[in-house]
This record gives sequence, structure tokens and C-alpha cells, in this order.
Amino acid sequence: MWRLEIGYVEGENNPYAQALKNQIKEDLGIKLAAVKVYDVYYLDHHFQPEELSKAVKAIFVDPVLQKASLNASLSQEADYLAEVRFLPGVTDNVGNTAAEVLTDYFQLLKKPEVYSARLYAFKGDLTKETVGKIVYGLLANPLINDCLIFSGKEWSSLNLAELKPKKIKKSQAPEMTYIKLPHEPKALMRLSQERLLSLSLEEMQAIAAYYQSAIVQKKREKVGLLPYPTDVELETLAQTWSEHCKHKIFNSQITFYDRHGHKQTINSLFKTYIKKATEEISKEKKQQILINVYKYLIQNKMFEKITINKG
Repeated sequence: MWRLEIGYVEGENNPYAQALKNQIKEDLGIKLAAVKVYDVYYLDHHFQPEELSKAVKAIFVDPVLQKASLNASLSQEADYLAEVRFLPGVTDNVGNTAAEVLTDYFQLLKKPEVYSARLYAFKGDLTKETVGKIVYGLLANPLINDCLIFSGKEWSSLNLAELKPKKIKKSQAPEMTYIKLPHEPKALMRLSQERLLSLSLEEMQAIAAYYQSAIVQKKREKVGLLPYPTDVELETLAQTWSEHCKHKIFNSQITFYDRHGHKQTINSLFKTYIKKATEEISKEKKQQILINVYKYLIQNKMFEKITINKG
């Protein structure tokens, strides 16, 4: 496997790195001497060294601003470094695009496996714990990212081949685990946090109450399920009730004060502005200008009926 690292040439300013340095200071209160950012690609294919070097120059590098290195790091003077990449199974759009371009460039019969990552090099009075605060505070999401943190000394003696991304074993059979839901509020919240469900105590208690129902347990027993949920069920609920899917903030009651101090209560930003505006425009035009509109009426209670009206 080849490891490709791309960075800015000396004397050229990386605007993203400078903006990140400022953000770390403003958001986290951590002052750094310098920040450098490198794009990283892991190329799992038997390329010939000379041919791959030509491809890197043709595909990956801006010859005016950037430089590249194969199987060697461009960063040699950092106090700490952090490499952030995707966990196995997470869609890597940048890596997939790079694989397609390489396939076309070399006219390969089979698309190579390419994994993208980003390397951050920090200079300053830091500890590994402080770097972890930066990484998980601003640069990575543990739901989808794998993060490796090294001191400058560790990095200089590291065999970069050891950094190759983890892969999903195709022969691995899928597993399912039952999870007993605790009764104590603190234990429920700990479960939500440890499994990264991002569910509130009220939501966790609603789920627990549902699975404690005698009617539900009897139905589950008939189909061969234990009385408590599987990890798949919990993940499905967490995804369905997430802010991204359910828009809890958009549908909540918001108290707003304008610059004159006047108070206004908004019952659902979605219904008041987005949905209402759509309906008013349709009435003004006196015609069906929207071919397909779905209105999801979802109550914030466990497993209540979802009504979908098509307009």
C-alpha cells in the first residue's frame, strides 16, 4: 500500500490552516505557534513507482502551491500530529473519487482501493490530552472518524506503513447484540453517551417504558425476540430521532427578542416559516407549483403513528 501526503510548499500560506489556528484559539482557548494541514491518501494497488509519481503530479498536486511525498512524511518539525480518517464502512467520497480518477488515468480493469485522510501538525506548548481536545472538539466526529495522535518524537520514528487504514473483513458475519435497558436515569444517560445515541433522558425513558410493556414483550416473544432491544433497534431509534431527521430544534417552541426588546414566541420554525411560506406561495399562484410535497406529522412520543399526507 502506498501512502501519499500532500502539503503546501514553503512560503505559501494555507488559508485553511491559518483559519483553523484562529478557531482553536477562539473556540478552545488554546494558543498555537503554528498549524499545518496535509491531505493524505492511502492507495491499495501495485503501482510502479515512476508511473505513480507521474500520476500524482498530474492528478493530485497543484505544482505552483503544493508538494507531495510517497511513503514519507512532509511534516518533520511538529510537536504533535493527528491523523483523522474515516472508520471502516463509512463512505469516503474523496477516496472514491480519487480511485475513479486513477482508474481512468491508468485505464485499470479494476478500481483500486483508495482511502483519504487529513494530517494536522501542531507546534506549541502542548500535551497529548490538549491535542485530543482539539481533535475531538473541532476536527473529528467519533461516530465516523478514526483518529491517531502522535508526539513529534513518535512520528519521526514511525513506520508509515503501520498507519494503513483498517478494512472491513468481507467474510465477517454480521452480529446482533441485545441491550438491557437500566432503570436509573444516570445509567440510561450513560448508555446514550457510551453508544453515541445522542438521545435525551426523556427519550431514553420513553424507549425503556416501551420495552417494559407487557403487550410489547408478548409480541416480541411470539416472533422469537427477547424482551429488551437489540443494538440495531437502538441505533435505528437514535437515527430516526436525531436532529438531522426529526428537526427537534426547528419544531420546538422558541422565544425570540428583537433588537428593541420585543418578545415573540414561535411555535415551530418549520411550520411558521418554511411550511407556511410554501402554502402561501401556492395560494397566491392559484396552481399546483409543487409536484410532490410530504408533510410529516411526527409526535415526540414513542412509536406513535406517523401520518403522511401527499399533496
